[in-house]
Amino acid sequence: MVWRTDKGTMIYEGDYLDDAKHGFGKFTWPNGNVYEGGWQNGKRHGKATFVTSTGKQKVGFWHDDKFVKWEGDDAEPSQA
Repeated sequence: MVWRTDKGTMIYEGDYLDDAKHGFGKFTWPNGNVYEGGWQNGKRHGKATFVTSTGKQKVGFWHDDKFVKWEGDDAEPSQA
């Protein structure tokens, strides 16, 4: 699926369930950043690879569309 906005084009390639991103998929933002990993009910969820527009790549974890932590980080994020 492709979305075009005044900020550029966003692309999602992957699984759907009941018209929501669900399963495994790849989302690309207009700035070139990419999230590739788990989706649940339209939200980023589970383990995924995040690649910046400059090519920096990290593996992290998301829960209910919120970033939790990078793989290998022992510290829990603040709950501010």
